[in-house]
Amino acid sequence: DNRGGAGGNIGSEYAARSPADGHTLLITSGGPIVINPHVYKKMTYDPQKDLIPITNMLRVPLVLAVNPAVPARNLQELIAYIKEQKGGAQWASAGNGTPQHMTGELFRTTAKLEMIHVPYKGSAPAITDLVGGHVPMMFDTTIAIMPQIKAGKVRAIAVSGAQRSAQLPDVPTFAEAGLPGVESYGWYGFFAPAGTPPEIIAKINEATQKFMKTPEFQKVLTDTGSDYVGDTPEHFAAFVKAEAAKWGRVAKETGAT
Repeated sequence: DNRGGAGGNIGSEYAARSPADGHTLLITSGGPIVINPHVYKKMTYDPQKDLIPITNMLRVPLVLAVNPAVPARNLQELIAYIKEQKGGAQWASAGNGTPQHMTGELFRTTAKLEMIHVPYKGSAPAITDLVGGHVPMMFDTTIAIMPQIKAGKVRAIAVSGAQRSAQLPDVPTFAEAGLPGVESYGWYGFFAPAGTPPEIIAKINEATQKFMKTPEFQKVLTDTGSDYVGDTPEHFAAFVKAEAAKWGRVAKETGAT
């Protein structure tokens, strides 16, 4: 049951308010769990209290991509170019409060840059304007922007993962390019309503881990350039807590809403 809206809050709240019997579960991106509580003025559920992590399902790095007209071939040249704009440089994202937006803010604050954020209603229109030269740069997941990179319509500058992407082996990480601290992923997790018995959580985790090792799921990872991140509920809970703290700091530093 796909319940969109409010940046994922509507579907996540529905799951959080459902009976804790293992029959209503939630698969969601990280936004409603670790970003939205810091950028929405009102939340109708508390992800940390109302949902139990089961396992991470996949994660994918983001790419900083520029229009080919931008006179920068690497990250240091791009940073110099942005500084030359004296606060006038623009960058696009898939929308306010999205992982793409927050990763851009993480880059901006880490590099101590002044930039103008241009939020779009989704990745597709933002990528269209990037290709058309209406905005010079943007952050997006490898899943969304890889076709344009391969076609030469945009230029990849750096990836936000801890390691290089298998799909972009020649593109450095931010740390390799001289800017450590910009590590970010788009990720999807599996959750259950708070109060779900531990034995049910363990059983669902075991079944999910088993499926995630099948050729069918491995093909999904390969096709989308995603990392395998099957995990225990305990380790995934620690990851969620760390992610919430990181994006909380970024939201506070930038005033993102």
